[in-house]
Amino acid sequence: MACGDMKQGNTNVQTTGTQPDIATEIEAVDGSIVSVSGFNGTPTAMWFWSPNWGQCRAEASAVAELKRTYENSIQFIGVASRGDLSQVEEFIDRYAVTDFPHVFDEKGDIWRQYKISSQPAWVFVDTNGNQERVIGSLGKSEIRTKLTDLQKK
Repeated sequence: MACGDMKQGNTNVQTTGTQPDIATEIEAVDGSIVSVSGFNGTPTAMWFWSPNWGQCRAEASAVAELKRTYENSIQFIGVASRGDLSQVEEFIDRYAVTDFPHVFDEKGDIWRQYKISSQPAWVFVDTNGNQERVIGSLGKSEIRTKLTDLQKK
């Protein structure tokens, strides 16, 4: 395990420093423009998911609920890959994760730049641009804890 890594159940937590240098604006699945770099001091939770993965489906309802809970203090961005656009759109509607933008990372460029190797995964970005990457599924209480901690930074 690399320096800064910490195992939690089936997850791998890494404190990784500041955000990678990627495109500032990307078109979301719904046609809106999403900033995935330079969050302007807004705490941000990036959820990396795949429409074909059971753990992502299992996390979806908790993600939707927690987005509503933290909507005034934390920006959420979904980053979908490992499927086609129609599967991504169907997942967003079917699992009611419609209250925040999702980027379809068809080629996996964003995943690679954030060093996401599997799904589900999270990148929590604080107001200073520092990030914590979590690879693996999180339960609702674990996500809530991460979001609450993010608000404090």
